Amino acid sequence: MPRLEHIGIAVENGQVAIECFERLLGKTPYKIERVEREGIDTLFIDLVGAKLELLASTHPESPVAKFLMKRGSGLHHLAVEITDIDAELVRVKEAGFTVLSDTPLDGADGKKVFFVHPRDCCGVLVEFCQQARAVWVKSEVEVSDGVLRVLSAGPENGTPALLLHDLDSSPETDFNHLLPSLERSMRVIAFDIAERKDYEYASSVLESFGVEAPAVVVGRGTGVTAALQAALRNPGGVRNLVLVDPPDSLDISEDVPNLEIPVLVCSSLTESVESALALAKAIPQATLSVIPPATSAESHLGDLIVGVATWG
Repeated sequence: MPRLEHIGIAVENGQVAIECFERLLGKTPYKIERVEREGIDTLFIDLVGAKLELLASTHPESPVAKFLMKRGSGLHHLAVEITDIDAELVRVKEAGFTVLSDTPLDGADGKKVFFVHPRDCCGVLVEFCQQARAVWVKSEVEVSDGVLRVLSAGPENGTPALLLHDLDSSPETDFNHLLPSLERSMRVIAFDIAERKDYEYASSVLESFGVEAPAVVVGRGTGVTAALQAALRNPGGVRNLVLVDPPDSLDISEDVPNLEIPVLVCSSLTESVESALALAKAIPQATLSVIPPATSAESHLGDLIVGVATWG
């Protein structure tokens, strides 16, 4: 089922547009991304459920620059998100619409996209898009015994969220599907680790990003142990815990029932339901949620984590 993903607005000046919508809506962009092929800067503003995408030209020959010369600032396109962009392109062509590319193209915000000519759509350019990849900012952080590869996304003033991956996986594998939901309102930070010492490095990584407020800490698989240790060893630095698919081998220490912060225990895998239930029973204030497996187009878990950030 297609859903409205964003509304594209062409603007003469990106900074002026940012100030305008901040005054109007009280919102600033959570992401600014340059698309070199199109000669534009894209500025994304979260409106909960859909987004505004402000389009500012970076050179005078870009399609957006030509649009601005002809029409001035204003509505540029509507974007709908679908789950199979290749099949949708074929369907739209067979329905008689004029598609502006033979195949889907790489677009902003980690999307694959194609556009339908406005003359076939009541004068409005329509974009079809599908989430194809997560857009992280990559960096390195020095710690006591080496250098960590760190991934980050989202607004600098967003609620900090630290993601701790499963030891047999990676940040990308475990959390890419969460990023579209989380980055709108949260300062998302994940780091790659080959040993289970995440809780020792958590404070250093957060400090390197200037994070002072307590963070929502998300642990998946063996990362659940690291998340629990981070909360037990640094209670002032963790505001909420989200523990996803705890392993059968999880050792629940005697200190775990004494946690005083809100905890959400989630199971997205059949084999983790029993261990998730056992962990939730061990923490008096924990909430248990059995969730459907996440997909690249939609993440129920991502929405849950955003909600957890508001728990007091």
